[in-house]
Amino acid sequence: MRTILLFTALISLIACQEPKSRDLVAEAQLNDSSVEVASPWPSPQASWPKVEIYTEKGSLFVALNPAVTEHTSNFLKLAASGYYNGQLFHRIIKDFMVQAGDPKSKGASADQTLGDGDPGYTLAAEFVDTLYHWRGALAMARQPDAVNPEKRSSGSQFYIVTGQAYADEQMRLMHQQRYYNTFFRDPLNADYYKRWQMALNTGDQKGLNALFEEINAVSGPEIDALHNRTPAAAREIYSTWGGAPSLDGEYTVFGYLYDGYETLNTLNKAPTGNADRPTEDLHILEIKIID
Repeated sequence: MRTILLFTALISLIACQEPKSRDLVAEAQLNDSSVEVASPWPSPQASWPKVEIYTEKGSLFVALNPAVTEHTSNFLKLAASGYYNGQLFHRIIKDFMVQAGDPKSKGASADQTLGDGDPGYTLAAEFVDTLYHWRGALAMARQPDAVNPEKRSSGSQFYIVTGQAYADEQMRLMHQQRYYNTFFRDPLNADYYKRWQMALNTGDQKGLNALFEEINAVSGPEIDALHNRTPAAAREIYSTWGGAPSLDGEYTVFGYLYDGYETLNTLNKAPTGNADRPTEDLHILEIKIID
C-alpha cells in the first residue's frame, strides 16, 4: 500500500452547487513570490527546533512545534541521522503540496513507482486544533482510512502545503461535501444511499439535486456546525494566505515554513508525470538542524 497524502473524498456530482469565484487576486499573490503577503505564522519561538531542508532548488527553513512531541522528535532524529539526505521530492501536486520522505527514492530509476517506503514504523496521530493546513504547514503523510482508521502517520514521509486561496463559500461547500461523505456511509441512511447510487447510475441530475435539497433541509445546522469548527479568523487566513483546508483533522501538522517560500514556489511549479512524480529529480541534499 502506497503511503500517500490523499485528497478528502468528495461527491463530485454536486457541481451544480458551485461556490462563487475564487479570489483571483489572492491566488495570484500565492503564486508570485515577488508579491508580499503577510504570513499567518508568528516568528519562531526560541524554544522551537528549526531545520534547513537544503535542496537543489534552494532551502526551506522550518520551525517544529515541540508540543507535537512524537512527530517533532521523530523528524529531528531522522534528520540528524542523515536519513533524508539524497531522497527525492517524489510527489508534487501543484497548488496543493510537495511530498518527500520515501527512502526508496534514493537512486530510484525514472520509471520506478515511489510512495510506499518507510522506516518500518508509524506514529500515532497528534492532532492540534490550532495548527491548520495553511500554506507552509509541515505535516506527515499516511495510508488511507480503509487500512488506517486510526490515521497513524508515516514514520518518515512528510509534505509541505502549497495550497490555494479558498473563499468562505468554498470552505462551506467543502464541509458540506465532507458531511455528505459521512452521511452516506451511515447504515441508518441506507435508503438515501440507494437513491444516490441510482441517480448516479442513471445520470439523473434532477434526482440528485432533489436528494441533496432534501438532505440539506434537515442537515443544514449540522453542516453549519461542521463549517464553524474552523474559526472565522482561520478561514480568513485560508482566503488570503491559502492552504489545504480539506486536510485539517485528517493529517498531523507539526511545524511551519518560516523562510524559503521562493524555493517552495519553485518546487510547486515543477512539471510532473506518472503518479505526480516530478519529471526532473528534485533531491533533498541534506536536512540540517539549526538549533
